[in-house]
Amino acid sequence: MDREGLAGVPRFGHITEEIIGELKRVVGDRYVLSNDDSRRAYARDKAPRIWDRAADAVVLPGSVDEVCAVIAVANRERIPVVPRGAGSGLSGGCVPILGGMTLSLERMNAILEYDGENRTITVEAGVLTNDINVYLEETPFYYAGFPMSIQDCMIGGNIATNAGGGKAVKYGVTGNHVLGVEIVTPEGEAVTLGGKNRKDVTGYDLKSLIIGSEGTLAVITKATLSLERKPAATRSALLFFGNNGLAAEAVVRIMSLGPHPASLELMDRRAFSACCLYTGKNLDLNDAECVVLVSYEEDSLEAAFGRLSGAVSAVADLTVATPVIARDSQQEEYIWTIRKALAEANHLYGSVEVTGEDIVVPFAYMPPFIERLGEIESRHEGIMITNCGHAADGNLHTTIHRMPGLRDDEWTRSIRLVKDEIYGEMRKIGGKLSGEHGIGSNRVDDFSRLADPVEMKLLMAIKKSIDPNGIMNPGTIFPLEQ
Repeated sequence: MDREGLAGVPRFGHITEEIIGELKRVVGDRYVLSNDDSRRAYARDKAPRIWDRAADAVVLPGSVDEVCAVIAVANRERIPVVPRGAGSGLSGGCVPILGGMTLSLERMNAILEYDGENRTITVEAGVLTNDINVYLEETPFYYAGFPMSIQDCMIGGNIATNAGGGKAVKYGVTGNHVLGVEIVTPEGEAVTLGGKNRKDVTGYDLKSLIIGSEGTLAVITKATLSLERKPAATRSALLFFGNNGLAAEAVVRIMSLGPHPASLELMDRRAFSACCLYTGKNLDLNDAECVVLVSYEEDSLEAAFGRLSGAVSAVADLTVATPVIARDSQQEEYIWTIRKALAEANHLYGSVEVTGEDIVVPFAYMPPFIERLGEIESRHEGIMITNCGHAADGNLHTTIHRMPGLRDDEWTRSIRLVKDEIYGEMRKIGGKLSGEHGIGSNRVDDFSRLADPVEMKLLMAIKKSIDPNGIMNPGTIFPLEQ
């Protein structure tokens, strides 16, 4: 792939032995990886893809000062820099498609301060998201961000993609919990945006600009997060429906009841069956073609059961089987284990290849949209479409499967046609290309085709003003030729 930068900017530089030596003097010899075997572990994320790319060097700084020094070198030499957390993303956003440098934040994994009086916690970017709540176990509070990869992802990556997840309907996405971020700019300068204040309109909202920027504007090194009081009880249920449209209609009904559930997840028959097979759970779907998982977190067990019972009753006329209701924490875990297995279970369909979408639509429009997806599948031989998603916020994870027997050229042609049809239906109802996974490198071409030209112009102006040399994660969000 060509190593051109943004329009009007000379070619990116290359990492030489002299630069390797300079980087080692900054972070230490053992934290600059430049041989093939060590770099390969950082060559891809978890996005379904048929290629990966190792950086010319992987650098693992241990402090913000080291990040500043490393970025200053990269900017001086115009070397592409790809910030990386745990590599659990699903959009190719941390794949160094031009080589250059991968900057892994994994060593910066300290929990720096718990402030119970202000209900905040300050952590370095490399902290595993689940470890935050492990740390908070003996406190009255917890971090309510709940990406489905919570045990594998890092908070810096969550912020970089503005990750959503299973509890976003009640508590919001990652950005709703971020009060402040420390970043290193493309010129190697550290600055803190925001802090512990709950309100701040002092100048432009630069903190929010960084959240969801996918490493294209700066390196996130630290974050101050708001905390929620732990709920006293959680209760969940699995509801079974005869088709996707009825399930989506049930979502609309549940959302109209009053206080939102903590979670409202949708899985079609194929997705749910694969999850059961992968986890060894034995649940008979009978006539059900779609499953909805609904969960309430409340201040008492009675309140949680009351909310759950109300939701189950409200959609009883739409269901085709007796709901599975969790009666204790063990049954709660049983239900959620099925949902959390989806990414791994996706590979049990016998697909030769898959591509995953992250579409978001107004949640009340999901019933007809899901029906359209079934019609699209029926028009294309050798293609299978499976669906799951965070139904209450309209975020649908649609996976397009290439089934055995479909030739390479047929797949290439079909996937383009299928995507175009899906995006066409999405745009009719005001949907967007990504709800939580980000554009990354996987959706760059689609985003450049679908984005409003004025919107793209504004985005590019921001990118060029903050990162004039274009070194920060080139090929993510923006096409390389722009």
